[in-house]
Amino acid sequence: MKSIPKLTSEVWGCLNKKRKKSLIFVSFLMIIASFSEAFSIGAVLPFLAILTAPDKIFENPAASIFIELFQIETPSDLLLPSTIVFSIAALSSGFIRLLLLWVQTKVSWSIGSDFTVKAYERTLYQPYISHISRNSSEILEGTVKARDLIGTIIQPILTIVGSVIITIVVLSVLFAINALVTFSAFVGIATIYLCILKITRKKINKNSKVIAIQQTKLTKAIQEGLGGIRDVIIDRSQKFYRTIYADAFHPFQKSSSSNQFVTNSPRFGIEALGIVLIACLAYFLSVKNGIISTGNNTDLKNNEFFTAIPILGTLALGAQRLLPLLQQIFSAFNTIRSHRASIEDALELLKQPLPKNYDINDIPKISFKKNITFKNVSFKYSEKSPWVFENIDLEIPKGSKVGFIGKTGSGKSTFLDLTMGLLFPHKGELLIDNLKIDGVNCYSWQSHLSHVPQDIYLADTTISENIALGIPNKLVDMKKVYQAAKDAEISNYIENLPLGYQTLIGERGIRLSGGQKQRIGIARAFYKKSSVIVLDEATSALDDETENVIIKSIEKLGNDLTVLIVTHRLSTLKFCDFIFQIENSNIKYIDDYKKLNKR
Repeated sequence: MKSIPKLTSEVWGCLNKKRKKSLIFVSFLMIIASFSEAFSIGAVLPFLAILTAPDKIFENPAASIFIELFQIETPSDLLLPSTIVFSIAALSSGFIRLLLLWVQTKVSWSIGSDFTVKAYERTLYQPYISHISRNSSEILEGTVKARDLIGTIIQPILTIVGSVIITIVVLSVLFAINALVTFSAFVGIATIYLCILKITRKKINKNSKVIAIQQTKLTKAIQEGLGGIRDVIIDRSQKFYRTIYADAFHPFQKSSSSNQFVTNSPRFGIEALGIVLIACLAYFLSVKNGIISTGNNTDLKNNEFFTAIPILGTLALGAQRLLPLLQQIFSAFNTIRSHRASIEDALELLKQPLPKNYDINDIPKISFKKNITFKNVSFKYSEKSPWVFENIDLEIPKGSKVGFIGKTGSGKSTFLDLTMGLLFPHKGELLIDNLKIDGVNCYSWQSHLSHVPQDIYLADTTISENIALGIPNKLVDMKKVYQAAKDAEISNYIENLPLGYQTLIGERGIRLSGGQKQRIGIARAFYKKSSVIVLDEATSALDDETENVIIKSIEKLGNDLTVLIVTHRLSTLKFCDFIFQIENSNIKYIDDYKKLNKR
């Protein structure tokens, strides 16, 4: 796995300029907060000194400016100004830390939002072949991991940077007060943390991999169980999917709890050690400067014990502030280590390349006036997989109705994907009016197309929005929606619904029959008014009468409309101008529908 500095560098590289500036501003606030914290700790020393030994203050040359400024004549006059200064220092420190927390939280969540949207956007724009080669659960979980970068690396890094800055400044103050004690305490505590890090390193790395893998399995289990809930209920397979989920969750829970324990447990021992250290320091100062035991009597030596109290109080406060900072650094560091595998998965999505011209809203259409031509086309899904097509030569004139038949797995859908510019030939060329279609101009070609698959995708929204899929609700042309529904033979059904075209159809159109789904898909193609309609088993769920009506509706759209049909129902092919059979990596022309029907 990648090192934490490497991961941090890659996350920084994924930020836009605005977010980078925001993080620089946060760093600036951290520096201010650190000096504010140092000032509040430093203010303790004179404050306690005034309370315990005010006479000594008048002997201090550094205090003369303060005494002259406030026109202080007696030691008792120091109490009120010193209390005010100390209170202002404490309140200022608290306010700046609160401001830092607010800004830090806002910036980190804004970055998380950017990353989530960016991961989803880059995934949407990936080539079609990358989508069909990956499990959707992996992609879904990847976008979740991109969102979780807030807690897995962004906030921990900010915590580390902020805590380190404050630690350095606080240590500087404590060193100025008592260098030996401060150095000894810091080295001792830091050594303990480093030893714990070294001991737990392998365990945390192992847990990190388990967490990343099981997160994906959990998402997959939910998708598969709920995605086929109808069959799950009928088959009474709830226990099966529950077991799959449990088998994924138990190692996830075990690894997560283990990392959480390792991350949080050291603070209890360190805090106890800090208390012991303060007690030892009190004893040391008492013996050195304050109390001399003489039998049953205790004699104060020149009141020096009382002068040591401010130092002790300041060091104690510094230690009380320093120990949580060290724990925060340790915890944040371990949080990143615990999620390194997940962070790497999220970065993979964030660094996916974007195609050229992806952000152009108005894609210029390429000319389609003559024909679609396959010129010596060969295709296979990977280098090791067999050829789906070899040396295909085929020409489809504009305005023709072309049918394709073949056995299951013969390559019919693959041929349509090649035609639509979703897949690209390994050899040969797809030409539109003699223009080669590639990864740059495929969007222009796809603007001519409407695709109606067997399994219609339906969004969990209204019927009208599903017919005009991809168009904002405010921009939907309802006249076109009505006409498209009428041509698809579904207008009567829709208009008899209580809410008509504003009826919600449920997730994946669960409230519709298979035939109704397909007719909405066909209506979607009619709404787009494309010059090419691709029907991939699009009428398989329709009865013969409805199919005939829809085919007649397609014919009414004009002679310039090109229709490509993949079907198992031979009756669907009767209106086709050309019929081709796909088998054995080849495409064979069938010149007579009647002969085909006799087979």
